[in-house]
Amino acid sequence: MGIGLFCAKQDLAQLGNVYYFKSYGEIFNVEVKTKDSADFVRVVTEPDSGTTLYNISEYYKNGKRRLIGKTSTVAGTMLQGYCINFYPNGKKQQVANYVDGQMHGDVFTYYPNGAIYVVKEYTPGILVPQYNLLKSDSIIKACYDSTGKALVTDGSGYYIGYTKDFKSIFEEGNIKSGLKDGNWKGLGEVDSSKITFIESYQNGKLVVGQATDLSGKIYSYSERETPANYDGGMEKFYNFLAKNIHYPKAAKEAETQGKVMLQFNIDKDGSLGNINVLQSPGNGLAEESVRVLKMTPKWIPGQKFGQIAKTLFIIPVNFTFSAIK
Repeated sequence: MGIGLFCAKQDLAQLGNVYYFKSYGEIFNVEVKTKDSADFVRVVTEPDSGTTLYNISEYYKNGKRRLIGKTSTVAGTMLQGYCINFYPNGKKQQVANYVDGQMHGDVFTYYPNGAIYVVKEYTPGILVPQYNLLKSDSIIKACYDSTGKALVTDGSGYYIGYTKDFKSIFEEGNIKSGLKDGNWKGLGEVDSSKITFIESYQNGKLVVGQATDLSGKIYSYSERETPANYDGGMEKFYNFLAKNIHYPKAAKEAETQGKVMLQFNIDKDGSLGNINVLQSPGNGLAEESVRVLKMTPKWIPGQKFGQIAKTLFIIPVNFTFSAIK
């Protein structure tokens, strides 16, 4: 039975630790203080007898389940073992096994109508630079259309990849030994402008791609997407922040510490724009983080389908008393 997000927090608290989250894309969620500003609620309860893993349940605003599973942390930040995700309509979305927060082994994804869509085998450990997170890599073992007809079996066949809402096809092409092979085609987007693309793959590796915009201009590329990067790398970027950030006086006096989450764009010319504070402990920590971020030199802009494009970043800035000199 679902638990509505609009229930009083004290009622939920009787079940376990309660957290409210705002969702930013597929891989990033930020905790918020109030249920009114949240996209979903998380409830973490004590481990069952004979196990050290906590029980985790998440719920959409409509009260339907979003996720059920196990976690090794009381805040639910590290999924472990088999977890099930659900669509807002209540249908099963994904069944996956997690090892230390990353998908591992066979992962089953379903259409919104409940039919099986694709089976992928995941191996953890791929770094996503703009989020400084590890993301699982995968091979495609099976794929089906919405009526249950097999398109890919035993890692071979013709794969159709959809947009997240399943309303249109994003990409399609041949699969061999679980990997992209031969010619692929699709419909993409660069800074809200539609493009069509054709790509050639060998053993899962992109050999060459060509994208055509609405005016007919053709762009060639060897990587579908290249994120923006700080000149010298992300380690140098964080060193820049550490060197220039000063602990605010009000935060010192109130002994305020914690994490500031910042979202910003790297524009086509490498400049930073649209800086937003997603989370902050308060007492000037957010303002200080933004001040120093605005001092950052221009970055090397990212590319998408062979075009220079805006890149979205979400980064943490940690404030601890050990950092006070």
